[in-house]
Amino acid sequence: MYQHAEGVKQDYLEALKWFKQAEAQGKVESKEYIEKLEKPSR
Repeated sequence: MYQHAEGVKQDYLEALKWFKQAEAQGKVESKEYIEKLEKPSR
């Protein structure tokens, strides 16, 4: 939602927070999104 600005202002830090919470709850697929958001852009 925050990553793609679906109904909210785009906010990668907020998206990262939610993906980390999901990962902590066992949502394995969140790790891929976390890696993409933490990866420095070139």
